[in-house]
Amino acid sequence: MRPVDLKREFHLKRNPERRSTVGPGREARHSDIFLQLGIDPRLEVDNSRLLADFMSNLGKIQPRSKTRLTHRSQRYVAKAIKRAKAFGFLPMLSNPNYRDFKNKR
Repeated sequence: MRPVDLKREFHLKRNPERRSTVGPGREARHSDIFLQLGIDPRLEVDNSRLLADFMSNLGKIQPRSKTRLTHRSQRYVAKAIKRAKAFGFLPMLSNPNYRDFKNKR
């Protein structure tokens, strides 16, 4: 941190239009399937086919930039996937070859 960072003038000079966005912006409302159908992803814990679309081959949750969901839906999907894994509806590791590779080490 530099001394100039603490000055008020330095912060006022910053461009408010310049902000980093992660994932989709306003177009997420149009591509969010849960928002369009009025479905709460947290209630779809036992629907493993639906939740598997938002996971990678290794069982990780896909980032918002790939799922094209809104902030709220992405959080709800992540919570539903974590619950489904805890209940045993979804496997922790989806790729069986990865488990074999891990055991061989």
